[in-house]
Amino acid sequence: MTAEEFVKAVKTEKDASVELYFSEQHETVIGNLINDIIQNGATRDNLFELVDQVLNENCYSLLMALDGEASLGDTQISYKLFDEDENEITGSGEIESEAYEQFMQ
Repeated sequence: MTAEEFVKAVKTEKDASVELYFSEQHETVIGNLINDIIQNGATRDNLFELVDQVLNENCYSLLMALDGEASLGDTQISYKLFDEDENEITGSGEIESEAYEQFMQ
């Protein structure tokens, strides 16, 4: 797995979560909160944009921390992340650039 594939997998998971939260087919705690807020006057599109952006920033921050470019909690250290074939996908800066491209642009 490359850094690009890893970041894409995180993005896919984030996108699936947002879709689930806004699904009318599935009931989730977050979905129920969203529906309550909509009933109080917020638009579905505005809430979708808010939730999507919050998760983008959280995923981006976590990926930056895994690549050693930001702190995780109060600690900034370099982590080593390997795929199942023992290929390291952290440390090269590729996660940082892929995360920016996929989450922040």
